[in-house]
Amino acid sequence: MITPDLQAHLSDLPELEAFDSWIWGFERFGRDVIASAAAAVAEAALGVWGSYEGPDARDWHHGNEVFAVARGVRACVDPEVAGIPSDLAVAADQLARRVEQMGHYVDEASGSRELCALRERSLCAARSVFAAARVALWTPDDVALIEDRAEYQARIESGPMLQFAECCRLAVFSLGDAASASGLALSIKRTLLGRFADRAG
Repeated sequence: MITPDLQAHLSDLPELEAFDSWIWGFERFGRDVIASAAAAVAEAALGVWGSYEGPDARDWHHGNEVFAVARGVRACVDPEVAGIPSDLAVAADQLARRVEQMGHYVDEASGSRELCALRERSLCAARSVFAAARVALWTPDDVALIEDRAEYQARIESGPMLQFAECCRLAVFSLGDAASASGLALSIKRTLLGRFADRAG
């Protein structure tokens, strides 16, 4: 259901300077909304990942970890799918290892400034998809135990917001221009309206 507060939040789409604050505004709408928003972000990042066409693209796209995780994240918020796909955690672990390998490659690979920038953006896209999976798979056990009980409880109550914020930050970088934050916010808005608007009443 689209509550008046959520409707107002979605109507106030941000420019780049206000994007982080807008993203953190989702904290008050609950995990279901956050997970759906993360799925929209993962779709945008997936487009960047899939469009990489450098001379090493064949090796870069070897394996299907990024696509497998993106499908799993999408299924998590599909109203026709009950719960989290059983293979998402395994796929996310595989993607974590793949992203680590890719990070080492990006650090060491040669090429023009433009090619290196494209690799970096594609890597951030993969990391964004992984962060979206962490949103979907989040449990209170993911919150590190700290001595300040009030802060610890606040982190639990905020749900997977840290992972969601990271997912969005990486996606904005991967999209690569000042307008990307506004475009990503619009994708989130369309996804949430499409999923929750028909539940009103």
